[in-house]
This record gives sequence, structure tokens and C-alpha cells, in this order.
Amino acid sequence: SKIVWIVEPGASTAGLVVSGPPTVEVEDQYGNPIDGATVTMTVSGPGTFAAGSTLIEGTGLNGEASFINLVLDTAGNYTFTSSDPGTIFSPVSGSIVVAPASASKIVLSGCSSNLNVSSNCTLSATIEDAFGNTETLDNSTSVTFAKASGSGSVTGLKSVVVAGGIASDTVNGSVAGSAVIQASDVSYLSNTVSVTVVSTAILQNSATTGSTSTNASAVYGTQLTTNDTLG
Repeated sequence: SKIVWIVEPGASTAGLVVSGPPTVEVEDQYGNPIDGATVTMTVSGPGTFAAGSTLIEGTGLNGEASFINLVLDTAGNYTFTSSDPGTIFSPVSGSIVVAPASASKIVLSGCSSNLNVSSNCTLSATIEDAFGNTETLDNSTSVTFAKASGSGSVTGLKSVVVAGGIASDTVNGSVAGSAVIQASDVSYLSNTVSVTVVSTAILQNSATTGSTSTNASAVYGTQLTTNDTLG
């Protein structure tokens, strides 16, 4: 027996049914269709079939099994293979592309550690669909980075056009305190990122104070030794 492709899977979009529909035929050794065979579809790629997908179908009189409810939520390249309980496998299908669904959010990240005044860090705004896929074909959306609240501040916040769905903005610490940053385009407002700006002057003063105290102790020790005439 063998399994052959009648219709291979076609390009799809995340969250939607795979086009085709993918259809295979189970045949005996002479090429005759086998009715009532059970066929299971599997996939190889960055994701797995979404919950609710129908992975097992039976063949009809023509020996064919059509998979009309296969959904992939993760964008990327995939190949398909079908099999029956007799461990008969179809050839691997050609590779298909599952594209991201429509954009639905902006995810802001970066600048996760303290930022010294006059130092810099990079914020990244990623345009994603509802399934967390990056809109890699988007090279035109303008994303604006701006301070939403906080006593601290950074310089360098501006509008950036995404490349492959991602916009990056390098900012510099300006005023000590917490600066809450958000990114937005004409449709969506991102999550917030809190950038804690630390004054280097405070750090230097702390270091100097400690050094002075240590030096003073050394001086006092020398004076005591000098004044101890009795040995």
C-alpha cells in the first residue's frame, strides 16, 4: 500500500485554514484506491497544528481523504506528511509559507537595567499579530516612542519606520528617576517600559565618601603612631 498526494497544502495565513485543502489517496500495491482507510496528518515547522484542527480523516470510495480543518497559528515555513495505522507514509509535501495575520498590537521591550545619566540603551517596538507573529513584511509603519509618565527623563525619543516589523530607538539617560516609555502607531499603543535613570554624580559621591573615610582612618592611624612616644 501507499499514500500519494492529490492536492498538496498551499500557502496560508496564521489562524486560518490551510488552503488546498490538503488531500491524499491511499492505494493498494496495484494503484487501486482503498476505501475506509484512516489517515493522520502531521506537520514539520516552527509550530504545531492549532487546537481544534482535525488531524485524522477517513478515505471514501475513491480512496481520498481531504483535510479541511488544519490551522497553523505560528508563521513560518512548513512541510506536511500523512500516514495510516499501517505505518505507511506519504512523501513529504512541498514547503509552504504561513504568513502572519493582520497586525493587532505593538510589543515594546529593551532598556531593562538601570541607565546612567549620559549612557544609552535601545528600545525595540515589534508589530505583531494576535498570535505573537512579527509582521516581517511591514517596512512602512511609523512608530513613535514617547514618555508617558515619570520623574526621570531620557533624550532621543522619536518616530522610527519599522524594518521587518521592528522599530528601534536608542535613548540617553538625562534626568535621574523613572521614565515610563510607550510606543504607538496610528492604530495601537504598546505596553509600557520603565527606564530607571541613575545619576552618576550620586554614585561618584558615594565612592568618594567611602574613599575619604578610608583615607582618614589611615591618617588617624599614622598620627597615633607618631604621638605614641612611649612606643
